[in-house]
Amino acid sequence: MAQKSKANLGFNRLMMGDDKATRFDAFAQAITHMPDEACHGLVFIFRFYDAPDRANLARQLAHLCRRRQIIFSVAGDLTLAKNIGADGVHFQQYQQQEPLPEGFSPITRAVHDMDAIKNALPADALIASPVFATPSHPQAACLGVEKFETLCHASAMPVFALGGINTKTAATLSGAAGIAGISCFLIKE
Repeated sequence: MAQKSKANLGFNRLMMGDDKATRFDAFAQAITHMPDEACHGLVFIFRFYDAPDRANLARQLAHLCRRRQIIFSVAGDLTLAKNIGADGVHFQQYQQQEPLPEGFSPITRAVHDMDAIKNALPADALIASPVFATPSHPQAACLGVEKFETLCHASAMPVFALGGINTKTAATLSGAAGIAGISCFLIKE
């Protein structure tokens, strides 16, 4: 199956918010202080699923992203995405949203195995994870380079790598449309 060229996507990096909202300030700081050239082609996927004030946090980060010309997507909540005027939406592997929501770009989906790749509903891109060991999901089985590349070749859609991504691990990947990360985008203190 031919993959959509990453040049056709309009983005090549995905900054993923944590599952939990404990590092909200770190993400806001990273977005605020990111060099202008790093903002081009970047999508921020807002997750923070457990935040009691999730809508308010989404509005705050969406505002920062718009100021920096970063594409803003909401994960797991189509209603929230519509209410705050998000650019895109992201669906977890278990969320089989059909038909595709209109007016959002990009639409991304999480995948964790070959079955998910084979059964993935249409999207602008898939995010395969975890490719490498990652502190955000320490108990998760890693795909590894070989399995990740097999998923890329089996997919009709572009596939981004997530999990344990840094300059060293990213250099070992081929077939990826781009990288996705959490802590690799945060400012190190």
